[in-house]
Amino acid sequence: MEKKDYEAIINRTVPSWQMREFLCLPDNKLSPSELANVIIGSPEITIDEKHKLLCSLANETGDKEISESAGDFKAAIDNLTCAPDELFTVDDPRYDEDIKEVKYGEYCNQPCADYDKVIGYIDWNYNYEEYDSDSNTWYEIKKWVPDENGRFINTYIYYYLYGIGICWFAACREYEDEGPYSYLPEQKYSSACTDLNIVTPFRAGDIVRIDCRPFAPPVNALILYAGPDWDCCSLLALYRDDKGRYRTGAVKHTDMWLHLRGDNMISALYRIETYDGELNEFDRIYNEISPLIYGDNKKGDKVLSCPSENRGYTSPGELLEKVKGLF
Repeated sequence: MEKKDYEAIINRTVPSWQMREFLCLPDNKLSPSELANVIIGSPEITIDEKHKLLCSLANETGDKEISESAGDFKAAIDNLTCAPDELFTVDDPRYDEDIKEVKYGEYCNQPCADYDKVIGYIDWNYNYEEYDSDSNTWYEIKKWVPDENGRFINTYIYYYLYGIGICWFAACREYEDEGPYSYLPEQKYSSACTDLNIVTPFRAGDIVRIDCRPFAPPVNALILYAGPDWDCCSLLALYRDDKGRYRTGAVKHTDMWLHLRGDNMISALYRIETYDGELNEFDRIYNEISPLIYGDNKKGDKVLSCPSENRGYTSPGELLEKVKGLF
């Protein structure tokens, strides 16, 4: 792939300016399979554009897995049409910051006869609910097809971001062991995308902003350890979880939103950037720990075990005292 074509894909699919610059350096160029994964999980483009990019990448590389993925996207796009006896339903889930969970709106499971009606309903609902870019809301579109007994089977789930379109999908397959009519979504092209494993520019001591909106609000974190880039658990960070406890976890697995595992579609790596803005009273501790470990994985590794003691500290003062005692 020519340099300009590779850079065009990175710039189109990756929002973080630091990740874009880093991935466009010659030594950090992604393999075709890694680039395909970036395309598949991107929150910036629709499944139509993803399909075109995957087709182009498959034709250029001859990679069978990428070609199969392109075929899966084509099937998902084709299923956005409805026969007379088929239908869509639309849900409007959102992340509720009061309960720290995903909550569904008043008009869930709205039936629609075709995809145009789906878009019309989404536009109406978004304006009726007075949502905006800070609302942490998205739409889940389900395709229903009758079986030979006249019972409707959910065959696809599509995930729609207002202002962009459908960015992810899950094909639903029958699992006989789960009992009759057990159709469960395969996560290959949806929430499994949160495990994107590619190179990153960050080091121990970096304070970063992790942004998985609309599925969860932004969160600040402190990088403690930056190991080998091939390791999916190589980038470890200190953060506060949904219960206000300091925890450590893998950034590439988006562990800071582990309780939203089935709902979050966005890898932390797409929007992650170093953060030098104002920190709240609980995050200011990162400013004090950062100089103690900056650029030193061994020192950061010492801090990793601290939050696991006492089942997670909630007081920044207590945690800071523990950390300072290590050095």
